[in-house]
Amino acid sequence: MARHPPPPIRTRSGLGLPNLVKFLLGYFLLVNYCIHGFRIQMGDLDQIETQYNAKLIERSVNSAFNIKAAKNVVLFLVEGLDSHTMSIARKIIAENTAEVNNKMAALDNFISGYVKPHGRDYLVADPAAATSAIFNGLPERNGQMGWVEQENSTCFQFVQARKLLLNLYKVMSVAGKQTALLTSSRLTSPGVAGTYASTPDMQLESDIHMRESGCDKSSLKDIAKQLITDYKKLNVIVGSGRNYFQLNTIADEVTGTVLPESRSDLDLKMIWDIDKRLKKATHKKAVGLTAVNDVLASSSYLEYILGFIDTTEKQEVTGLHIRNVIDNFKKKSDSTGYFITVYSDQLARSHYESKAFQVGQQLNAILGAVQEVQWHTKNDQDTLIVVASTQGSTLTLASGTLLKETVTSFSRSDSCEPYTYLTYAFGPKQQVDYDEKTGNTDYQFLSLHRTQGVTGGPDLPIYATGPGAPVFVGINTFSYVYHALLCATCLASNAQRLYRHCQPPASTTTSRSPLTTTRVAPTPWNPFQTTKKPQPQPSWPWVVQPKPQISPNPYSGLGDPSNGNVAPPPLPNPPFLPPQTNPPFVPFRTPAPTPRPNNNNNNNNNNNLQNNPWGWASLFPFFF
Repeated sequence: MARHPPPPIRTRSGLGLPNLVKFLLGYFLLVNYCIHGFRIQMGDLDQIETQYNAKLIERSVNSAFNIKAAKNVVLFLVEGLDSHTMSIARKIIAENTAEVNNKMAALDNFISGYVKPHGRDYLVADPAAATSAIFNGLPERNGQMGWVEQENSTCFQFVQARKLLLNLYKVMSVAGKQTALLTSSRLTSPGVAGTYASTPDMQLESDIHMRESGCDKSSLKDIAKQLITDYKKLNVIVGSGRNYFQLNTIADEVTGTVLPESRSDLDLKMIWDIDKRLKKATHKKAVGLTAVNDVLASSSYLEYILGFIDTTEKQEVTGLHIRNVIDNFKKKSDSTGYFITVYSDQLARSHYESKAFQVGQQLNAILGAVQEVQWHTKNDQDTLIVVASTQGSTLTLASGTLLKETVTSFSRSDSCEPYTYLTYAFGPKQQVDYDEKTGNTDYQFLSLHRTQGVTGGPDLPIYATGPGAPVFVGINTFSYVYHALLCATCLASNAQRLYRHCQPPASTTTSRSPLTTTRVAPTPWNPFQTTKKPQPQPSWPWVVQPKPQISPNPYSGLGDPSNGNVAPPPLPNPPFLPPQTNPPFVPFRTPAPTPRPNNNNNNNNNNNLQNNPWGWASLFPFFF
């Protein structure tokens, strides 16, 4: 029996109107791209990243029901902290420090996450770019601060991009919170200056550097002048490097002589003092470690404090300093909270000199300050403590290290040659330094030599405890920390709409808050949703559930009616959960994406486009 050939496939002749429209639209976009290029403003990309961070925080908050708003924030920024340093310091301190002085377990109960070390232009961001991203909410290029738009900016071509977000200090000040910057480093050093400055070059610390670089005739302010003139509401400023704030014709209070590299244009300390006198605010300035300690421990409330730690008395910021600042802020009668930043670069300096033993001691001191602040604020129940790293190192620990052996000692390999357990990927030649005064021994290990830096690129740890801590879980970016802090303190522009812990009671309004008081029950985030914004829903998180009526001793003879007892009624829903519905409430559910339209079936194209949330954009994936 002969086989008949299959019938021919019938197709519709012509393009058809829907396909013709698609073809013309695609042709128009392609021609426009070839002529003008595909232009995307840098500000648009930054705005997209800002919205993306807000979505991530909304997702984290909606899945953490026990979160509440943080009234106070203490932010520790530690330069040179990474997971390897943490492990090695724990071993060094256990071997060389008494148990009572071992503070390495201070972060064990903190919620932890990671921060990617990348910047806008380098795989590993420098401290200036890292802190600038944390305090301005957008990634920054290495060597720059405050989000500068141009890639190769100079002081004369300096044009600051449109600021989508305010600096954290200014946001907290507008909200009525008291702010403080504490560090033992130079107040104009790159890591510290990244918290407030806006400049295309992190080396323009004083008018001297402006003059050397030929920028003295530009409208750009040097970093020291920005701190005093642009951040007049910063309540407490403590650090070193006072020569960049003092006029070269005035003798120093401590040395009695003119400090080297002093300013030649203005005495910024005097300008700060005059501004506070005009405001009729209680203030005081101090020079020297002893004088600064006395001012911070003052019994009377001081609204503004400017302190410079003497360089000859170099000391890490301790928990006592932070406690004194907190106690001073609490003396304010109408206090709405505080925001304290503590910056430390001592670990990075020790890493740069390849001194692992000193790294362990300094990290132990920093964690001691964290522990002391945690104990001092344990009764507040509204203080968020965050410990974040701005840069890592290349210090590594060999896997063959035995617990009984000293980690800073030498061992012998199979070839009977000595080797070290600790190694820097970049560092000087092998040598051992012994300090006769302190008795400390520091080891500089044999490794690959490089002329610049010992910074590494691992993901950096971030630790948090207190209200709002769950938003720091996960692997995020430096700019994410900015949005997470605003979420935790309910100071984001849309916080009361997105985060249930920021929604006030129905019958109260807060005049101090810059936000609206419209209370809307949050809904699970749907990335494919294209409908209208969610409308106000019944306030189920705040409905007071009635207490169940349980008979005495309900668990005796459970379920036996003859004993006069029945099974206890089901417990009410927790106050932070909605009433059970059918289907049950899920705090976060991502629906499956709607399938793209089937172009082989022309009859269903219009229906598929209506159901596709991406609309016409799905027809040209190479553009979108």
